[in-house]
Amino acid sequence: MAGQISRRRFLQLTALSTAGAVMVACAPAVSPAAAPGAAPAAVAGEKTNVRFHSRTGVQGDYYTEMAKKFNDENPAINVTVEAFPGENPVYLQKIATMIAGGTIGDAMWAASIHNFYNYAAAKTYAALDDFVAADSYDLTQFYPVGVESCKYEGKLYGLPWIVHPGRHGLYYNKTAFEKAGLDVPSADWTYEDLSKAAVAMTKKDGDKVTQYGFLPETDYFGLVSPIRSFGGDWMNKEGTTMTVDKPEAVAGLKQWEQFYQDLGVSPAGVSGSDKPQIWASGRVIMIQSGYWGQSWGKNNVKDFEWMVAPMPKGPAGSHCMFEFDPNVILASSKVQQQTWEFLKYLSTKDAGVRIAEMGSVPGGRPDVWEDPRLAGYPPHVVFTEIMKTIDPLVLPNNFRSEELFQIATNVLDPVWLGDAKVEDVIADLTSSMQAVLDMPRI
Repeated sequence: MAGQISRRRFLQLTALSTAGAVMVACAPAVSPAAAPGAAPAAVAGEKTNVRFHSRTGVQGDYYTEMAKKFNDENPAINVTVEAFPGENPVYLQKIATMIAGGTIGDAMWAASIHNFYNYAAAKTYAALDDFVAADSYDLTQFYPVGVESCKYEGKLYGLPWIVHPGRHGLYYNKTAFEKAGLDVPSADWTYEDLSKAAVAMTKKDGDKVTQYGFLPETDYFGLVSPIRSFGGDWMNKEGTTMTVDKPEAVAGLKQWEQFYQDLGVSPAGVSGSDKPQIWASGRVIMIQSGYWGQSWGKNNVKDFEWMVAPMPKGPAGSHCMFEFDPNVILASSKVQQQTWEFLKYLSTKDAGVRIAEMGSVPGGRPDVWEDPRLAGYPPHVVFTEIMKTIDPLVLPNNFRSEELFQIATNVLDPVWLGDAKVEDVIADLTSSMQAVLDMPRI
């Protein structure tokens, strides 16, 4: 599938990234004016308007801040950020409607796990190879795996704005561990260690649980950590056959079932928006999240000291999955050259550091992750280490990710609520997902 590379090649690219040893081939050079979709030269004194789409929140605030700085430095271009409220899939539906209606702007934020490969395959995005060649733009400044993943059928359709290892952080209340006289989580922890600590940290008042030990992620990508760490995966590397019913993957799901049902250490029915507060309140001692969980600690935690460790090791080790968010140019844009200038601006080292400082994820460059402004912060260092052994991104070959994500939620939620066992639903889960994989590409 697009962007899918072998694990061996993936790790080779990641290892080479810090040395800048991988050279990325570019298309034959053309002048910027000849780039596809480039606008005619602007009349003296006129500004070229560029519309950029993103979600609201931290990312929307970041793009707005960057657009203002860019406009100040480039008086001939005026970038306007149109940030739409709502998490996925609301944002995705808004973008799809605008594309279908011909009202889409010039550039946008995209996500590897949602709306990148399907639109790249449909040529909705502009290929960037000619722009790269015309500027002799240095792609080796990025993680090579990020550049490779931004390609579809050999063409580059985005710049890897941010990269991260998924929901593989185990955030914990360090103060509570020290008060209980327990060792804090570490990179050497196993799921047995996590289970024992979660039991010890779960408190009751009669039949009512007043403090839970651990809150896992139960969506499709949160479950990547236990499934892969137990030696399985959701699907094969080609993205054509579901493998979640294999014993190793089932064992990973059963570990989550144990937290909710057998051990009773995890609160059921917690919405995503409630997670930062329930952890900050001390009602949950450990919580699974991604790099962005650091902002929960910085912005929400007031009454205890916190830290993060990698998610524990299973029988196959501690595994997660590479993800990236690219910035892309729409093929329909009439101002692609000016838009390209803004994409490059968003991909500078300082811009990559800034988005992490604002509470999202660092830019897709090793020099961003290693920058002293971030590298001196212990939680950041934990994720930097995870990035060194990150596993490849695997997505459905027919791009029907959203349908698979919804099936995973619908079928598995009864397990986390205590109304079913994994073995009761695994056949339905696998067959329903395979039916989606067997459908044509969208």
